[in-house]
Amino acid sequence: VRDWFHYREVPRIMSQNVMRDLTACVNSYLDQFNAPFVVEAEEEGFGFRCRFIDGRTMPDPCPDASLLSGGQKVALAIAFRMAIYMCFGAELGLLSLDEPTAYLDEASIGHLGELLQKVGEVARNKGLQILMATHEKEIMPFLDTKIDLGAMKGE
Repeated sequence: VRDWFHYREVPRIMSQNVMRDLTACVNSYLDQFNAPFVVEAEEEGFGFRCRFIDGRTMPDPCPDASLLSGGQKVALAIAFRMAIYMCFGAELGLLSLDEPTAYLDEASIGHLGELLQKVGEVARNKGLQILMATHEKEIMPFLDTKIDLGAMKGE
């Protein structure tokens, strides 16, 4: 019984608790980002599904992120990164976003700029610094401090 409890039940219970906390944290950020969806942890396993909250009907079971637009996927990815950071690395004080504009069309990049303003507000409230690497000049106005490495090399 002890082996069953320690090797099977305790890790499962702890994992479910982490998933519950992570889901709540992700949804908190999605709410702050005004996303039209939330995530739900799967009952069995360790996956997430999306559920739209803007009145759209969705198939059952909840769909995966493939139904999200490019901009919504970026919002979800940033919310997950921030949630994981807050759950496991809050004492670091720095969140890194490497090329968050990858694979986005121009409209989605515009939405990312708006999202970055909201992310900046959240970061300031939590005492968090965000370091982002990008090649997209269009989102530069949404950043507080910019370091253009191309200009430093004379490009």
